[in-house]
Amino acid sequence: IITLMYHYISGLGASLYQWVGSIITSMGRECHYINGLGGSIHQWVGSIITSMGR
Repeated sequence: IITLMYHYISGLGASLYQWVGSIITSMGRECHYINGLGGSIHQWVGSIITSMGR
């Protein structure tokens, strides 16, 4: 069970790393990544809530 959890966590981290990397590459905001991370997540979650709630 511990091995399965380890593989799951490591795989999840890798997928998140690739996902964030693709977003940074596509937006071209490598310099503003740290400053805009909070705002990006806030807008992303807000858009999901808006699209699902309505």
